[in-house]
Amino acid sequence: METGEISVRWQEDETHYERVLFVSRKDDLVVCELRCSEGGSVDAELELKPHEKGDASSSGIPKAVEESASASAEGGYLYYAATNDDGLDFGAVLRVLPNGGELADGQGKITVSGAHSVLLLIKVFVKGERNRDFARLQRELADVTLSYDEPLKRHEAIHGPLFRSADIRLHEEEAALSNEEPLLKAYEGELPAGMAEKLWAYGRYLFISGTRQDGLPALLYGLWGGDYKAVWSHLMANENVQMMYWHADVGGLSGLTSALFRYYEERMDTFRDNAGKLFGRRGIFIPSGTTPGNATPFQVVPVIMNWTGAAGWLARHFYDHYLFTGDLAFLRERALPFMREAALFYEDFFVTGEDGKLMAYPSVSPENTPVNFMPEGHVFGVAHPMPTAMNATLDFAIAKELFGGLIEGSPGGGHVPG
Repeated sequence: METGEISVRWQEDETHYERVLFVSRKDDLVVCELRCSEGGSVDAELELKPHEKGDASSSGIPKAVEESASASAEGGYLYYAATNDDGLDFGAVLRVLPNGGELADGQGKITVSGAHSVLLLIKVFVKGERNRDFARLQRELADVTLSYDEPLKRHEAIHGPLFRSADIRLHEEEAALSNEEPLLKAYEGELPAGMAEKLWAYGRYLFISGTRQDGLPALLYGLWGGDYKAVWSHLMANENVQMMYWHADVGGLSGLTSALFRYYEERMDTFRDNAGKLFGRRGIFIPSGTTPGNATPFQVVPVIMNWTGAAGWLARHFYDHYLFTGDLAFLRERALPFMREAALFYEDFFVTGEDGKLMAYPSVSPENTPVNFMPEGHVFGVAHPMPTAMNATLDFAIAKELFGGLIEGSPGGGHVPG
């Protein structure tokens, strides 16, 4: 996890084999090498094709992908592309570089025999056009340093400091055990400290590997959905997005929060439109679920559609980023403007009841139904018995935190200089 490198080792008769792979943050490149011990040889048949889905939740390859897929091999390069349901191509180019032995290509495959090792260099593209991108990626692969170790060092120089930006030690001896040993203990009812330490580290590894400063925020599945149309592959801000980013600033990963802030800032006009059209209110309404291509509500079930707390809760990440970094420019130019937009919605949204107290409706307590509205004998599940309520505690907790931070962080609020 410190390097982002995967290694698989095995033995056949007297020969030891190894397959190593990493995805370079520096070179935007997948690098893989097949190796064997002295006296052995690497024999491999290589091709690019849609992955086998196995037991993934939705079976089959999408029709648009299946009907448009093409694969070819020529001159030590493999090419694969298909068309997504948006009409644009995605695909990859793989360069095969054997050390010794022989290479042959044909029928969309490359065969290597009798090699000491084989270096594989892969570049991918999305939302492109296959012939144009094939030519571009082939040129880029032709310029890559033909080694495994050099691009690995460049990648480690970026990935390693991110992973090591925070550390915990709960149980040194347990941390050195294989995964299976603490898992067996956990199955008996108690999570070993070393396993908790490893899970914490793995969560950080997945987060670091799933986002970057100039990319998209971390998604629910990271980058590994397993399905072509993963059901919860979008950004879900009724706790999931927030929870995935709670650790970032405190864990020394403040630099990776920029993807989160930019994602929501770039969609502010749509969020203002949402607030006006859905609720007749000023400010912003951020739907619980959004995708890079859709910032308007698309999940029309009441338990999601009627929850208004996403903007206010996300605003806390903006303010916390300032508190951790002390970046006054970020506070003034980005955090406070976002917080004010979220507060403006609440100013219009809350109404005064007959008792003089503020009321919030429609209101939702995500993933929760108040016990006094639970039908007798009901077994709680995803189908919430009361998807929309009045005055959910969470709405007021978010609003209180938002206005408190806005007062504290504004000029004259006592926390920052005027």
